[in-house]
Amino acid sequence: MVAERDKATYRSDARTQGRELSAAEREKLLRPYLPTPRELPPNEDVASRSNGIKPRQKPRRKRVRTFVKSQLHVLLYYLIHLVFGVYIRLRQIYHATIDRSLGILYYHHRSPELVRKDVKNLSRLPEHLSVILTLKGEEDGGLEALMDEVAELCAWCASAGIPLLSVYEKSGRDAHCPRPTKWSTS
Repeated sequence: MVAERDKATYRSDARTQGRELSAAEREKLLRPYLPTPRELPPNEDVASRSNGIKPRQKPRRKRVRTFVKSQLHVLLYYLIHLVFGVYIRLRQIYHATIDRSLGILYYHHRSPELVRKDVKNLSRLPEHLSVILTLKGEEDGGLEALMDEVAELCAWCASAGIPLLSVYEKSGRDAHCPRPTKWSTS
């Protein structure tokens, strides 16, 4: 806390615009309230510091130990990536093989009993299934793909015991059919 006497002296000097106290007396008045100045390093002089120019420092030489340490870290990083990359790729191959083999073994067109077995645990089955499909481009064989999807849906509904299937084409074009397409599986 600033002493009242010092405060009054400083304010009276400030009112007279610095005519009462000299610069040394003002420094002496403020010195107890200022933090201690830090010591300057021996190679830094006051002139270069006041100009804002930092003195040139010798470039730090990289040591051999630092280089070897950084190269070791890079090598370790790549080894970890290699090990985990191989591990993840092997897992993907394993799961793709298992999924493909199970897909072939349990393909629902091969036996409708598989579909019935899947839906027998359901508490309710729908009486009417509506599906919206998209007709892909004509150059990609879109109509054939659409008819394949409809055939799969019909087979699945017949196997599951769903009596009514409505198929709608998303773009609104009928695939060479004069009226909306509805098929009944019963």
